Amino acid sequence: MPAKNAIKISVENGYYHIYNRGVNKEEIFESPVDYNLFLRYLKEALSPPTPKFQDTGTIEVEINGKIFSKAKRQPKNFYGAVDLVAYALMPNHLHLVIKQCKKNSMESFMKSVATRYSMYFNKSRNRIGPIFQGVYKAVLIEN
Repeated sequence: MPAKNAIKISVENGYYHIYNRGVNKEEIFESPVDYNLFLRYLKEALSPPTPKFQDTGTIEVEINGKIFSKAKRQPKNFYGAVDLVAYALMPNHLHLVIKQCKKNSMESFMKSVATRYSMYFNKSRNRIGPIFQGVYKAVLIEN
């Protein structure tokens, strides 16, 4: 039997309370840098898109004093498909209230943001594996 609120009802122009926590209730935000980076990922995903990268070279990124090389790539953009209404980030879990403007956009939005953040978190701490306890939960706000 699936976990409560793991199966999502997709409604165009629906408002959702999305939440998830760290695996084994561990912290997913350990420092101010973590909070700021997650918020930056949200902003990049929900702001109007910028022009695509012209070349396919690599860039170096510094994370907590470590330098990583990565391919230049434009992150997925959900401007006009998802609106962020409110958020709360705690050390071991997060809550988002979103408006899903286009049907089924919530799933790809959450996958994109969670994957980007998980990759950062694991690389910056030299760890592997999931950081979130299963798939995010979403509740359709009806009133």
